[in-house]
Amino acid sequence: MKLSTFRYFGAQAWSGVRRNLSPTAALVILIALFTLGAFLGVIRNAESIGADLVQGFQVVAYLKPDASPVDLDGAARRIAGISGVVGTDVRTKQMELERLVHQFPAYKGVIASLPENPLVDAIVVDIDDPERAGVIASLIARIDAVDEVVYGTLAAERLASFARGLRTLSLAGTVFMVVVISLVVGSVVGLTIEYRAAEIEVASLVGATRWFIMWPFIIEGAILALMLWAVGASAVAALYLPVVRSFQNMMPFAAFADSWGDVYAVSLQLLAISFVSFETATLIALRRLITGMQKG
Repeated sequence: MKLSTFRYFGAQAWSGVRRNLSPTAALVILIALFTLGAFLGVIRNAESIGADLVQGFQVVAYLKPDASPVDLDGAARRIAGISGVVGTDVRTKQMELERLVHQFPAYKGVIASLPENPLVDAIVVDIDDPERAGVIASLIARIDAVDEVVYGTLAAERLASFARGLRTLSLAGTVFMVVVISLVVGSVVGLTIEYRAAEIEVASLVGATRWFIMWPFIIEGAILALMLWAVGASAVAALYLPVVRSFQNMMPFAAFADSWGDVYAVSLQLLAISFVSFETATLIALRRLITGMQKG
């Protein structure tokens, strides 16, 4: 494509934007984009909280009372090598006793009077998927120095079910919102292109190729997508962190997605959806109109 031709297409596209985009149509699309951006923000935070819950699930291995430091070190190394284990935290019986004293200072004297430490060494195991807790626990239980393995069976099942449900809900919700915004954009773009049907028909009659007719509209769709995305994404970005951090203050132990990186991620998702929706709606409306003219 020659530079002069591209300039012509760009000028035609910009002229079309200035001439055809009504305030009402722009407002409708902006509301749809803002709603989608808010929904993407909700999904991102739900996934962040869900991922933190999954990553925080732990299996605890208690060693035999007569286990030596060598046994503890060997068990920790073997556990770390099990597939699905993402981290281990070794807690000696002395560390556990000190934690008990710190947690219950009123019983410090009673604990100090004990003839020997009644606790055992433990290894706290972080795993990548609660669904695998049972398998990992059974492998840990086979280690000679391990006396007992404890994990919440019901909690693991519920957490795994929650993670699966959240992924399904996120995907279904995102697809639904994309379809809705595509329908809104398609209606607006379709009306605009039908309004310019006479202009398209004249260009076709004087010998313009299909792509020569379509390029200005394609560029116009890209310009509209970028302009409306910039406004909608700015509104989402301005409200995202204050809203998320207000929820973070109410629930300080929840792992909300409260960084500028999360804002950028939501904005980029919104840009991609906006661009694809506009271009898809433009191409469908143009092909339908041009095909109808050729048949007529």
